[in-house]
Amino acid sequence: MGSLKTVQIDNQNQLFTIQLFQGSGLGAQLIQWEFLYLFGRLLGYQYVYQDLTCQRSFSNAYNFLGVDKYNNLFPDTDLSQIPIIDCNITDDMYSDEMEDLESTKNHIKELLDSSDTEKTQKIVRFNAGSWPQHQKIKKFVYKLSKDTNCRNLFTAELNLPFLYWKTREKMPVNIPFRHDKIQLVLHIRKGDTAIVKINGKLFSCWKYKIEPDGSSKISVERIKDTDKSLASNFETSDYYDVLKKIFLELGEHNFSVIVISDGYDRSFQRIRNAASNLDLKLDDIERAEAFYKKDYDVFYTHSNVNCIIGEKEDQFYKSVHALASCDAVIYGRGTFVTSIVEYLRFSNDNPVMFSMANKKNVNSLVTKLKSKFSSHFLF
Repeated sequence: MGSLKTVQIDNQNQLFTIQLFQGSGLGAQLIQWEFLYLFGRLLGYQYVYQDLTCQRSFSNAYNFLGVDKYNNLFPDTDLSQIPIIDCNITDDMYSDEMEDLESTKNHIKELLDSSDTEKTQKIVRFNAGSWPQHQKIKKFVYKLSKDTNCRNLFTAELNLPFLYWKTREKMPVNIPFRHDKIQLVLHIRKGDTAIVKINGKLFSCWKYKIEPDGSSKISVERIKDTDKSLASNFETSDYYDVLKKIFLELGEHNFSVIVISDGYDRSFQRIRNAASNLDLKLDDIERAEAFYKKDYDVFYTHSNVNCIIGEKEDQFYKSVHALASCDAVIYGRGTFVTSIVEYLRFSNDNPVMFSMANKKNVNSLVTKLKSKFSSHFLF
C-alpha cells in the first residue's frame, strides 16, 4: 500500500461541511461521514465542522465522542455570514459525467457556479440521502479515493481516536471491566431487528414502519423480507453457546465480559403500535415481552459477566466505551460494532473480532485468542 497522499485545497474560498441522515444510527452515520468527507476533500475543498446530531441514538452523541472539539480554521474565522448551499449528492449532484476525479470536479463546480448567491465564498453542505440511496455514491467515492491513494484521509486528518480519548480524560466513563483479565464484549442487537413469537406466529419488528407522526403501519416491502430476515437472525442463546465454548476451552476465570444490547423495549413498542393490524391482544404482547426479556438471565449466572441492556443514554455511552476499550468482540448484525472499532480506535489497537455469521467455527476465535493473549493461559 502506498503512502498517504496530501490533497491540496484548490480553492481557499470553497468550504464544505456535511449533513448526516437522521434515520441512521451512530454506526451507519460514521460511515456516511467518512465518504462525504472524502468526497469534499477529493474535490480539494476545505472541511468545516458543524454540529452533527444522531436522532436515532442521542442528540449529544457526537459531543460524547469529542468531535465537537475539532477545528481546523483560524481562530478569528467567522462563518455566520457565509451562505450554505445544500447538495444531495445522490439526487442533485450524481451524474453520468462524474466518471473520474477531474470530471467530478468540473461537474460540481458548474453546479456551485449556478447557485443563487452572489457571494464569492460559500459553504457547500453535502448529504447523500437515506442509507439505501447513498450506496451507489459511496462506492463511487471509495473508488475515487483508492485510485488517488487517499482512502485514509478521513482517519489521518480528523483523528477521531485522539479526540475521543482526550474527551474521556475530562469525561470518563466507568464500565465493569477487570483490567487484569481479557476484556470481551458481546453485542446482541435486538431492538428494531428482533424476531419474536407470539401465539405461535413469528413477527419481525423490522417489518413495522414507524411514521413521522409516531404511528405505525405494516410495510409490505418489509414483509417480503421476513424469510431473509429470519435466516440472518441470531438468537441470544447462539451468543451464549459461543461464550460457553470460549470459557470451556480457555478458562472462564481468564475473562471479564460485558454483554451490550439494545434489548426488547423498541421491539415490543413497535408491535404494540401495530397491534390493531396484527390481530394481537395487549395481554398476549405483554406476556411475550416478559418472556423474551428473560433472554439475558443466563448471563447473570456468571460472576465475571456484566450486562448493559437497553437504549437509555448512559447505557448507550457505556456500550460505545466498552467497544472502544475491549480486547475482543463478538457481534452480529448492523454497523454499530464495526464502525466504533474502525473509527474510534487507533490502528495499532485492534481487538479480536468474531462475527456470529461464523458461529459454526468458534474454534477459529479460540485460536486467535490463544495466540494474542497467550500470557493469560497455562496449557
